[in-house]
Amino acid sequence: MEQESRFKDCLDLSRLKYYELDESGRLFSRPEEVGRVVDFHTHFGLTFVFGPRLNLFKKVDHVEYFFPYRGNPINLDEYSASNFTEESAKKCASECIKAGFSGKGYMGTQTIPKMIEDMDRIGVTHSVVLAVDFPTGLSSNSELYLKSTKHEPRLICYASVHPYTARKAEKVERFIDMGAAGIKLHPAEALYRANNPRLRDIYEVCQSRRVPVLFHSGASPLAPKWQQDLPAIKYFAEPVRDYPELIFIFGHSGIEEYDKVIELGKKHDNVYMEVSGQPAYRIREMIDGIGVERVLFGSDWPFYPFEMPLAKSLIATEDNPEWREKILYKNAVRLLKEYGGVEI
Repeated sequence: MEQESRFKDCLDLSRLKYYELDESGRLFSRPEEVGRVVDFHTHFGLTFVFGPRLNLFKKVDHVEYFFPYRGNPINLDEYSASNFTEESAKKCASECIKAGFSGKGYMGTQTIPKMIEDMDRIGVTHSVVLAVDFPTGLSSNSELYLKSTKHEPRLICYASVHPYTARKAEKVERFIDMGAAGIKLHPAEALYRANNPRLRDIYEVCQSRRVPVLFHSGASPLAPKWQQDLPAIKYFAEPVRDYPELIFIFGHSGIEEYDKVIELGKKHDNVYMEVSGQPAYRIREMIDGIGVERVLFGSDWPFYPFEMPLAKSLIATEDNPEWREKILYKNAVRLLKEYGGVEI
């Protein structure tokens, strides 16, 4: 697993054997090195409160990632969010705030055509797209995602239901009937904890309908201090124990608390770890801790371009092609079929 870890920026990742530059200077994956990829953690643009519904099919010249593609140094041995500079972190925060008031800025470029263009460039065959919503009336990203991906078989949608939404159990049922393969929950942004009693209706429906819940888990280095306790791993122990037939996917694998997710996964086989942002050495610890069958690749596109997080999973599995196949696509294919009824 010995590998250079420091790069000038995302384009400089072309120095890795997994990628190459075409004549126009665009970075592509090398299929013989990378193979097939299913990404279990992506988003389109999101809007909230006063922001208008986005046109997810809008034609744009290029996609704006929250992490700068050029000019921001990368250390693959760190959690990805730790690589933001002070300047790029401020820009990321300002663009996220725009989502509450405007469909312009970065969010407006994060469209379906641009995602598929990037998928083709890097060899991602399918992506799980995660909505994030606040209570009824404050956002409607789930409906937009579900309707927009209905005729895009390469895109699988996880809808979002806030625990303070009216008639939330019925809403979960409706989203599943509309095609949602799972439910995305985001304690840090939406201001609740995983053991909030109001989530139990959501857990019960998901368990009975055999669809997973995927949580943002762990505190991001970019999050303000007042948010950082909300997604703490200690709050997941109770629901994971109480709903043994429900699959809990830990988005970002708990970030800096990844070791606590591993310990939880040793006790409960309904725990899966999605590795977006995590460096290669931690991914190896996850494989050793809970088994390779419960580790899923994710990128968090468009926060990061596919190639940045993918490089970490490729490095982690450099000496084991079987692990690579399972993490990059086989585990996702199996999970989507068994829990969500999606065959890809």
